[in-house]
Amino acid sequence: RRPEVQVPVFQVPLKVGGVGCAVWQSSAVLAEFLAEHLAQLLPEDLGDDANGNLAPAILDIGCGCGLAGAAATAALLPGRPPKRVIFCDLFDVLLEVACATAKATLQVSGAQWANTTVGGFILDWLTDPETWPDEVHGFDLLLASDANDHRHNHSPKLACAFDWYAKREGAVVIDVNPDTRCMLEEFRQSMVSQYGFVHDPMSTCVASGLHVPGLSCGATKISIDVYRR
Repeated sequence: RRPEVQVPVFQVPLKVGGVGCAVWQSSAVLAEFLAEHLAQLLPEDLGDDANGNLAPAILDIGCGCGLAGAAATAALLPGRPPKRVIFCDLFDVLLEVACATAKATLQVSGAQWANTTVGGFILDWLTDPETWPDEVHGFDLLLASDANDHRHNHSPKLACAFDWYAKREGAVVIDVNPDTRCMLEEFRQSMVSQYGFVHDPMSTCVASGLHVPGLSCGATKISIDVYRR
């Protein structure tokens, strides 16, 4: 039986921050996938905090309202609160909303999370990587949903962002998109051949089958790609 997790999601009007302010199908599917599979995807010996505990660091890229990062946090609770839950996107308003979603998720869990840092930074992965905010220690889990769109976001740059922030050995990247997106196969090949990731057998394509109030609808099938360092 899939464990139940609670994620109180905050949203803001679309006109304030663009498409990132809504819950999209890919995000909802990713949240379901994390609830069911994250424990087996993320090795127990991955991550550390100041006290030597095995606490993973999470980065939600193109976070929108923060559902993916918050769902990953919820899936690790109560026994394994993350060390850091960090969000990045183009607008400050999205970072504020995403952080609020993560903090509310931690609060409703009832878990001890005083050592968990929730934060965010502005990231435009179309710019030169040398201008990106540096996260010296990297992350153990990187998440992206509906971000792999060559028409607007230039997919090779997204692969570079994954590589840039997945510095830790054993890091896991989960990239979720409608299966109608062009160039997904080319993106997968780039992640493996250019950046040295392993495309995990847990990768799959699922019918969304989700009916979420206020959900922004799209394709009925969603590709879930899992990569490992």
